[in-house]
Amino acid sequence: MKRVLLTAASGITTLATVAFMSGSALAWTYGLTGTGQCQTDGSFKITWVVDNSVENEALTITGSSDTAVVPVGTTVAAKSTEDFTQVADGTKAGSDTLMLEGNFPSDSTMRSRTATVTLATACAQPVVIPPVTTTPTPTPPVAATAQAPAPAPVAAPVGPVNAGFGGVKTLDVAAALGLVGSAAIAFLGVRRLSKNQ
Repeated sequence: MKRVLLTAASGITTLATVAFMSGSALAWTYGLTGTGQCQTDGSFKITWVVDNSVENEALTITGSSDTAVVPVGTTVAAKSTEDFTQVADGTKAGSDTLMLEGNFPSDSTMRSRTATVTLATACAQPVVIPPVTTTPTPTPPVAATAQAPAPAPVAAPVGPVNAGFGGVKTLDVAAALGLVGSAAIAFLGVRRLSKNQ
């Protein structure tokens, strides 16, 4: 009877040890999920969520399939989640997968998580409206304003000008004196003729 009890007690101890070890192995955990949405600019925005809301220790990322999205060395605080954004090509359908590896200060085991987001159909692309080009209306030439003809130049007087009263030309004075002289000679000639008769 004692042997049966000892065997039973030994069995219970073994099960408890296995359960404890199993519980310890499964105690450290975190999650990774992803969602995607088309944007107005035609791109596909993916939000990856690292969930460490269960553990009492910070999670440290030790491996990442896309370090541009989740860099190695990233930490997610205990009892919290962290979002990471990725912008993917929205012009064609396809899948994006992210794989992370990480552990906790009290956990030496590297635990990996993988998530995939699928774009079933390409995102609608924005319509590009070409700029409206207008042909400028030609401006009619401005008619030249009619200008009055320039006054004809006044001919300079020929010969010296008498600076005396009235500004009479020297040639005019000489002609006048000539006429007076001729008249005087004619008068004298007539007078002589009268006396001879």
